[in-house]
Amino acid sequence: MDDEEKEARRKRQAKKMTKIIAKAWNLPHAEHFTQVSSAPTGADAAASAEEGPPPLDLTGIGQALDAGAYHLGRHGWEKFAADLGGVYNRFLSQGKHKKSARRNLDEVKTFLAKVDAHLAEVAETSGSGSAGGSAGEPSAKRAAEATAAPASGKKRKPSDAAGSKDASKKKKAVKEDLSSLTVPQREQRALEQLGNYLEEVGGKRKQAADFTCKVTEASTSGKYDTVFYSQAGKRLRSMIAVAKFLNLVEDDKQSAASASSKKSKGGSTSSKAAVKQGVGKPKNKRELESEQKKMKKEMDKLLKAHEKATKVLDDHRNDHKNDRYPVEDEVLLEEEEAEDEAQNGASAVADLRHLANADIDGFPGIPVECTPDLLMCWDFLCTFARPLSLEPISLDDFAAALIDRPIDAAASPPLYLAEAHIALLRLLLGDSSSDEWWWSTLETEETEVEEAGKAAGAEYSKKKREEQLIPVIKCDLAAIFAVEEDSQLTIKWLQALEDVRSKKPNSAGPIKSAVKTAISLTTNSLVKAYLRKATKQMKPNSAGLTKRAVVWLVDRFREGRPDLLGRTMMAQEVAQQSKAVADEAAQYMDQVDEVANAAKLNAVAFEDEDMDQDSDSDDDGGIVSDDDEDEEMEDAAASALVGGDTSDKKGPAKSDHDLQVITCVPPKPAPTIVDLLLPPGKPQPGTDLISPFTWPCLAGATSCRILHRYKKTRNKVDDNLREFRDLPPLSVAERKRREADSVKRILSECFFTERFGEVPVEAAVQQLCSGGGYTDLSPIQKLSVMRVLVEAAYDSQRVFSCVEDNIQSRITASKALDNEMRRAKKLEKEEKAEVEARARERLAEEAKDAFIQKKRREITRENKKTPRFTTEFIEALTDEEIAEFDDETKAEFDALPGPSSFSRSNVNAMVSKIHEEDAFDTDTLIVLTLEEIEAREDEMLAEMIKELAEFGNVNAVYERVDRETTAKIDKLKREINDFKESLLSLPQVRASAMEGLRDAIEDGTIKALKTAVKIAENAWLSGHDEDTDGVWALDLLRDANLELSSAEKRKRVTQAQRDLIAKRNKCFVRTEPIGQDKYRNSFWNLDNDDEGRVWVEAEYALKAVDTLPDDENDDNLVESTDGVKIGAEDEEKDFLSDDLYFVDGARDKFVLFSRQEYHSSGLVASLAKRHWGCEATDKSLRMLMKNLDGRGLRESALKSSLKEIVEAIAVVVTDGGNDDAAEDKGESAKAATQADAKAKDDKAKYRTTGDDEEFSKAMSAARNRQPGVGSGCRIAFDLIEDVSSALSQRVRLRKVEDPVDAPEEAEYVMGTITGWKMTEVVAEIGQENAEPSEENVNGAGLVPGESSTKMAPVWVVDIDNGGEEELSAIQIVEGISRFLMWRTQYDGYSEENFDLQQYRNALGRYCGRAADAPYASTPAFLARHMIKKEQDLYPPLKNRVYENEWGGKSGARNAWVASIKEYGHDIGTLRNGLLTLEETFFNFCGRFDAHVGVAELEPALKDQRTGKEILSNDKLLFEIELETFGQAAKLGLWNSPVSRKVFQQVVLDCKNVGTLALCLDLLCRNAKGFLDANQVKTTTRNQAVASFEQPELMWGNPGRRSAARQQSYSQYFD
Repeated sequence: MDDEEKEARRKRQAKKMTKIIAKAWNLPHAEHFTQVSSAPTGADAAASAEEGPPPLDLTGIGQALDAGAYHLGRHGWEKFAADLGGVYNRFLSQGKHKKSARRNLDEVKTFLAKVDAHLAEVAETSGSGSAGGSAGEPSAKRAAEATAAPASGKKRKPSDAAGSKDASKKKKAVKEDLSSLTVPQREQRALEQLGNYLEEVGGKRKQAADFTCKVTEASTSGKYDTVFYSQAGKRLRSMIAVAKFLNLVEDDKQSAASASSKKSKGGSTSSKAAVKQGVGKPKNKRELESEQKKMKKEMDKLLKAHEKATKVLDDHRNDHKNDRYPVEDEVLLEEEEAEDEAQNGASAVADLRHLANADIDGFPGIPVECTPDLLMCWDFLCTFARPLSLEPISLDDFAAALIDRPIDAAASPPLYLAEAHIALLRLLLGDSSSDEWWWSTLETEETEVEEAGKAAGAEYSKKKREEQLIPVIKCDLAAIFAVEEDSQLTIKWLQALEDVRSKKPNSAGPIKSAVKTAISLTTNSLVKAYLRKATKQMKPNSAGLTKRAVVWLVDRFREGRPDLLGRTMMAQEVAQQSKAVADEAAQYMDQVDEVANAAKLNAVAFEDEDMDQDSDSDDDGGIVSDDDEDEEMEDAAASALVGGDTSDKKGPAKSDHDLQVITCVPPKPAPTIVDLLLPPGKPQPGTDLISPFTWPCLAGATSCRILHRYKKTRNKVDDNLREFRDLPPLSVAERKRREADSVKRILSECFFTERFGEVPVEAAVQQLCSGGGYTDLSPIQKLSVMRVLVEAAYDSQRVFSCVEDNIQSRITASKALDNEMRRAKKLEKEEKAEVEARARERLAEEAKDAFIQKKRREITRENKKTPRFTTEFIEALTDEEIAEFDDETKAEFDALPGPSSFSRSNVNAMVSKIHEEDAFDTDTLIVLTLEEIEAREDEMLAEMIKELAEFGNVNAVYERVDRETTAKIDKLKREINDFKESLLSLPQVRASAMEGLRDAIEDGTIKALKTAVKIAENAWLSGHDEDTDGVWALDLLRDANLELSSAEKRKRVTQAQRDLIAKRNKCFVRTEPIGQDKYRNSFWNLDNDDEGRVWVEAEYALKAVDTLPDDENDDNLVESTDGVKIGAEDEEKDFLSDDLYFVDGARDKFVLFSRQEYHSSGLVASLAKRHWGCEATDKSLRMLMKNLDGRGLRESALKSSLKEIVEAIAVVVTDGGNDDAAEDKGESAKAATQADAKAKDDKAKYRTTGDDEEFSKAMSAARNRQPGVGSGCRIAFDLIEDVSSALSQRVRLRKVEDPVDAPEEAEYVMGTITGWKMTEVVAEIGQENAEPSEENVNGAGLVPGESSTKMAPVWVVDIDNGGEEELSAIQIVEGISRFLMWRTQYDGYSEENFDLQQYRNALGRYCGRAADAPYASTPAFLARHMIKKEQDLYPPLKNRVYENEWGGKSGARNAWVASIKEYGHDIGTLRNGLLTLEETFFNFCGRFDAHVGVAELEPALKDQRTGKEILSNDKLLFEIELETFGQAAKLGLWNSPVSRKVFQQVVLDCKNVGTLALCLDLLCRNAKGFLDANQVKTTTRNQAVASFEQPELMWGNPGRRSAARQQSYSQYFD
């Protein structure tokens, strides 16, 4: 203990003592004991406490404590307790304040007992008025005797009277002298006497200085007791005890030493001589025997204690022998790094080669970095199959569907993709969460402000209301209301002005046109004057004031004239309402500043600098004036920058870097073709809008809205963060940059802009929304669209409720599983206790047997010396008779250890032995080493040779022995020869078997262990032991059998819990990895994937940018910092405060911590690329387990999970003795060994190098027999021309089960070429390049004499799914080429995926019946759908016209139907048929000039722009509305000629059935809206029903011609 630690402990002790003193001061009536006399201070107090009398009061004790009088340790505490107790005991002895002293003493004892119970006793027994006494000190009488000279053990002789009288006087005088001594004087006198005494007994006087003396006065008798203390604090009651302590005297010399104390110095010499005479030795034999017995008892006691301690130590070692493991994996990594540094001088890079070379490292057409996105989409579709009503599909088929490239451009996408997208769209659009993003593309700054107003509450509404009430132009609203006007005219000009509300302030042309229309319709002169006044302030590029004035007037009329809105009101009520609105408006007239309003509202900014100047302008310019209300106003739109001022101010326009954003809403995208064709409302599930025809278009439109919503959310996060950090708003340029990077910050498959030249998701959405085909998308684009839909589906209420229900179900299932696991643990514990009981019983039995055998031998030996019994009698003695042979034997037998007497180590050893015997199913197991086994075999061979030699000369024996003997000799000779031959091959076989045992033990799976054990048994590493009738086995084989037994036990437990685990896993909550390795790489086993597949997500190790790449780094998952980055980097400046940003150390620490979310190194500020691979074979999984360290916590758990996976895929039958049935029971070990050796020889025939020449010949042969090498050929020589050897190459084989009846139904398997050999093949005479095949190998199928044999190469391929296959040269070339073409998505290469073609969605049937599902999205089915739609709408439409040029006698309808039927498979025919149908419906509903006045439609009719020109102008797309609804529906099929032009142009541009189906649905909606608006009753067949759900045609009482027409329709639909 160093000085600092002593000082710390001393301070803690003093602190505790101070607390006790303080508590004593605060006790009741403590004033009597605080200070009774003046006490010394400082050094005097310390000296007084150590040498002088103890303190008489609490004050003295406190001063002594401050002076450090109480030493560290037990002695100091005892002194402190004695002093403290002495204060109260003094008052108790004097009779003063006895009650208070007793109560306070009891309290003080309680305080001291908390420190140590012994201190309370010291305080209680301390003498009155003294300190330093302690419990159990000598009495006053003994102290007085000890103070005087030690008396002799003998009695004194009586003296004469005079001498007696003188002695009496002397004693009296001495007594008087002692009574006058103080306690310190008495202590000093006792030490002097002690020095004299020690010198007398042979010691030295100075030895007394090593002791301290304390004299205490007895409380009752008034006598003094003297006690000595050693330096270690040992208490000695007398001077004799001190001499004994110093080994100066013995017990039997006490009296002699006491007598010699009164003698002179010469007497001390005799005392020394007496000590030298062997004092304390046994005087006689009896004492010697007594001493020996004592020593024997002590020895027995020590032996028992040693045995008990040994047992406890063994138990502890056995119970905690593996306490160090498992440990944290970081500890193992540190140990490995330290070992590498010790060996190589530097830490090595993590070795991850076993993860880099996975069986599956990606999917063709999908970047490796996007593998997790593919897995996520597929896992979601499979996991939520029931909520989606979607039949799951395998992962390989899902990837094949994404990369499917049909040869025919008009072919339909794979059926599964159609079903999956329809299921996702139905889930999303039918969920309430879709309302948050479906209208996102229509959001503007005004709508955002309105939403913010709703969130702000009533205060904002009131403020907004006041802003709306304030007019921008002064007027007399009461006078305007007072002018009488026809209600119908008022409604018409109000409807004309209502269109102004949706126009932009810079759309001067449309606003002007609406105002002119209203002026022409109204008869109210005050309204005309108000509108003219509003148009006076209109500028060519700004109509903000006009729009605000018009909207204000319309709103006031709506409030003041509710009767115009259809409400039935009395004239008096209308007048009151008008007066109230006019009075409210009059309150704000004084606040109107027309000049300021004009300057403010007309300063309007355009969002597009390149706006078409003539888009909203008329031919003749000018401004509407009071004199000429029909004068055209020029609308020359001037382009302006965002935030620019177009007022009369002069100055430079501000750039995007100077302007700040004012809203989080991204710029509204221009409407696409799909947006124009969709209805204004959100599409609902179950309608024709979500059908096998339209799902690509709907998927694109939905993805566009979801991404737009994500951009807004990202902008909102940026703005809120900057607001929270008190940072200035972003500039417009910075916002544009961040919005461009938003898709890179959301979805990982959108990151590869540099690789693909554009963002895949945006390109895919643009193509789908513009009418492009889904099959034209690349695999990454298809995946990106599905990823967006899946991402939104995760946020839907339906999925949320499903997961919530699964959580509750999972809790219930987990409880059941926990109960089963507890039951399994209980059974395991009971089995363990049972085995332990067996072990203890067996140990006891073995001890009894050993004792009986020992006694039997002893009895036999004694009987030989003194023959008391006959030999037969002794041999006939039973175990029980021997146990009771005599009293001594019976006592020893009864003293044998029982079952509970054995140590844990002995029991564990016996338990292990029992387990070993159970593993071999025997009662006795002998474990041998390989050397011992070989020695046994040599001994066995020697015995056989010896037995043969006993017959003598074998040749001579044959002549004189019988046939039976000769047969025996022959058999023995054959056995010897066979045995010798086996011994020659056994070493190699055994070495291989032992290596297999080690690998199997490391593997730990049942299949590997059983195989290794069987091979080892065949290699004669175990056998029957004739001596014990048991089994002998190699130690390594013993370990393998034990591991096999444990694995089978684990499997039984797992099988018992399999149903509960499956039930729990069905309750999906979140896909979690099965574990992590020591480098924190994650391992995934997806529930819906193939059995035995484990996906590995590994992190790349980073290297310097200037480090040259090398193969080792590539194989070891090493990547540069730039190469590992994915997508846009984080805007870290938004997170760093100003103080933190300018402090390098704090900033770097924070940035490092935040970046570790992406990569453990903290060097990457964006998402980091990770390596994904799949271990799909049994071999790779076992190799993966072999590379895991079971000593680490994470890798130990991961290894257990991998073992369970391997056990699940292992084809091992463990019940019913099927293993025995699978092999021949009569097969001998020798035959099995030979068969195994033969298999190894066959395997060894394959060479692993040197096939370059043969592969080159195979390439040449393949090139010669395939004409027309080029793109699309069966073998892509441009891909394999650099391949020099076939070894280690991957191949893709095409397997056709039925080449005759179903040659197209094939499956594809993957494999790896592992070896090759030359084999003999049979070829026809004249055939030069014969290839080995099933028909010609060994001449099968050829006529003898017409063929010849030759040597040809064959390669062996290990199939991934298991097994091997030999392939010829041409098959190898084809397989390698097929793999490379599949891998690189070679142009013109396609595979007929039979499994994908056979897919049917039995849960949802979104594409119709199983027979029609593959063709549900073809043009032929759209043709059927078009005919049905025409059939539904034709009857009600024809009733509205007198002249029917479509049906009836004209025959146009029949010709149209016949054309659609016959050529409906052609997309061009469908386009023309749809245009014809539109023309027909347009004629039925009435042309524009038939229902509307020419004056109103004159501008639209004069518009000479074509539909293509309109569609090419993004600004015009915002103003186009193809849906006809409201009042426009009463007028005709289209709301304007422009709408019809656009529709016709869209139909002409259609190239796929999706856009045509949307056009057809739009046409039918408008026709249905026209019929509903004109109150035309329709049948139930007019409802929109999917094509595959249409009922049969219904006709009412048809005639002959109608019946013929119905028959033609029905035949087509059937």
